[in-house]
Amino acid sequence: MKTLRVKRGIPNPNGAQRTHLFLLEGDATEDQVSIDVSPDLELLSPAWHYENRPFRLKILHFNDLHGHVSRIRRTSGNVPIFSKIVSHIKETRAKCESNDYSAVLVLSGGDDIIGSSFDTLVGDCPASYDIHVGYHLYSKAGIDAGVFGNHEFDLGANLLAHAIRTDARFPLLSANLKPTEALQGCYYPAAIFLIKGIRVGVIGLTTPSGIRRRKNSDVEVVDPVSVVKGLLPGVRSMSDIVIILSHLGRNLGSSTAPVRLAGDVELAESLPYGAVDLIIGAHTHDALNEDKLELNNVVNGIPIVQAGYGGRYVGEVDIVLRDEPTVADVHLNFTAEMPVDEEFEREYVAPLFEKVRPMFEQKLGRVVDSWEVTKDACCDDCAFNESALHNFITDTMVSRSKAAGFDVDFAALDSSALRAGLTPGSELRYIDWLRVMPYADTLVICSLTGEQLRDFIEDNARRVDISGEPHKERGFLQFSQEIRYRIEINANRSKIRALDITVAGIPIEKQLDKTFHFVGTSFFRGFAYTWEKQTSISMDLFLFHPKTEACHDTGLFVRDLMLAQIEQFGGVTREGGAKKDGRLIVF
Repeated sequence: MKTLRVKRGIPNPNGAQRTHLFLLEGDATEDQVSIDVSPDLELLSPAWHYENRPFRLKILHFNDLHGHVSRIRRTSGNVPIFSKIVSHIKETRAKCESNDYSAVLVLSGGDDIIGSSFDTLVGDCPASYDIHVGYHLYSKAGIDAGVFGNHEFDLGANLLAHAIRTDARFPLLSANLKPTEALQGCYYPAAIFLIKGIRVGVIGLTTPSGIRRRKNSDVEVVDPVSVVKGLLPGVRSMSDIVIILSHLGRNLGSSTAPVRLAGDVELAESLPYGAVDLIIGAHTHDALNEDKLELNNVVNGIPIVQAGYGGRYVGEVDIVLRDEPTVADVHLNFTAEMPVDEEFEREYVAPLFEKVRPMFEQKLGRVVDSWEVTKDACCDDCAFNESALHNFITDTMVSRSKAAGFDVDFAALDSSALRAGLTPGSELRYIDWLRVMPYADTLVICSLTGEQLRDFIEDNARRVDISGEPHKERGFLQFSQEIRYRIEINANRSKIRALDITVAGIPIEKQLDKTFHFVGTSFFRGFAYTWEKQTSISMDLFLFHPKTEACHDTGLFVRDLMLAQIEQFGGVTREGGAKKDGRLIVF
């Protein structure tokens, strides 16, 4: 049995007022833990009793911001996102500040970095570190606590620890992360806030999915269910309200991000009825309970909330404490409708934007003068035709993977991986390519037998757009030049056929026993989940998803490899691979 020690912490000076902070430190990953409370911490004994008026705790939460504190536009510069969230936080806190029976706690659900141009400011080691935009701005905005998401570890443990010590003025939580030397003293299994006499216990949980292994910074995340069962009795004994701040994902069936061992639903099902008062979720980017708490989001008596991603929403939960805590109100606030905190934007966000502006304006070369690289061709039409821009990317995925030492036979790219096109014949700047590939996807290597590959390609053919049908996200894939085949269209989708399939010039029928290694991206057919769910019963689909297979995340960022290719060939050019070559024929 491990013993956790309770110590006094320093709450965010910009956060909840009239607050004391207590932190549990030690290894909480054992099945059973005990908690050692020093006698001088008398504030952890019950300090509030219901008499005539209930206490209302309002929780504001957001998750998976991924560094998008502003939305970058080519012509208008930065469009505020986080400064709008700040205005809502300030307005909400102002209403409760003088009220002895009301308080506000603000929590982040993790993945506070990786996915925006501001990521470059953290550098790649402590020596090149400038600033962690998320932790810096959250500290100034008064965030009270956060949890480690999987993308926090993309930095590596040493750089993450440096960022926390430099810029975070609030506690980072993760109960199921095994202690590491690099992160010692940088995070805690749980925190207890004493706010106006109310004790609020917050337990942090991190998903074991999608954690990229970095050299000299291995981290281990264990089963969250057993950890919570071991930790919860002690935290509950010292708290009037208990919240789990989770970056596990909604459930094991989620399609937008891999979920392993347990999601929030499975966690709630495994606990005694109503064992915690609230689970605040993240990771799978679900916008839950937009207008009110929905019944399907109350599992085993435990409400589950989540606020989308990218700063689109700020979640709001009211917990009313009489004799027992009760969730009284749940909804999402649409960030676009919030005013901008102009002072915060001017004083804290604008200087960061100026730091990265030179990178946005960086000239990368020229764009091939062809309609085939426009949005119409590479985003709207690529689900029924060969795509020049997808060819450029998939062929680069293969060549750059091999250059990095990975043995791959071909590449596959989700048709939805590109979010914009390019202007033919124009000068290419970094911000233009950022619009095409705005996400921090990594390369993932998977294996298939030749027989499975044949089924994989035939399945892909049945996802093609058919003339006369409205376009839907079906997860149609574009392949690198090693894969060549024809699609025979039929009005009956189940009868669409893939013909003349060759791999490296050899018919697939002669390679059915061979094992092929292909490279894809960490976001694979995520938007196709709804269509797959609706049609898998009526149509024979070969449902292959990297998150459920033995696939290896290389840690190589797709965008970085593409920028290297663009630099080598002076832009998005035919010489670099931005052209059609007949690898896919639809007839």
